[in-house]
Amino acid sequence: MKRRIKVLQLHPDSNIKSQDFADLGEQIFHALPSERFETVNAFLRGRPSAGQPVSRAERSVYFGFTDAQLKGMRIRAMWHLYRYCRRERFDVVICN
Repeated sequence: MKRRIKVLQLHPDSNIKSQDFADLGEQIFHALPSERFETVNAFLRGRPSAGQPVSRAERSVYFGFTDAQLKGMRIRAMWHLYRYCRRERFDVVICN
């Protein structure tokens, strides 16, 4: 079996729409066949509360950065993301 292509989709905050046809990020993952692609959704801020929709990606990561950490040069956030991407070895990164 071939190795699946590992895709990360990075979002500024968690706001998955209840109707996935209205959410471009979810449509991208809907179009990628799971036999060929391993999908990961990463959110810089927020996390869904009870009753809110979750992503259709195989895995979701919530970094939980504060607004202050995402302003200015964002060195700590960029360093954290760099280490995460390097550790996970993504083939494709989509910044949404």
